[in-house]
Amino acid sequence: FRRTPAGVLSQIAGGVVGFAKGVTIALALFWVVQVYIPAFQDEMAESTIGVWLGSLLHSLERLNLI
Repeated sequence: FRRTPAGVLSQIAGGVVGFAKGVTIALALFWVVQVYIPAFQDEMAESTIGVWLGSLLHSLERLNLI
């Protein structure tokens, strides 16, 4: 494989898109658990990613994006 500027840029763009997709899926799962599955709310709220996703979800709600 050659390391051309276009190839490196393509890899970076792919990484950004993949990260955005992962965050979107995790946020959707967190929302489903938060709204519909109350038995797991405490565990989600105490997890490291749950705290981060909870603050992100709260920010999106304040901005009226969801």
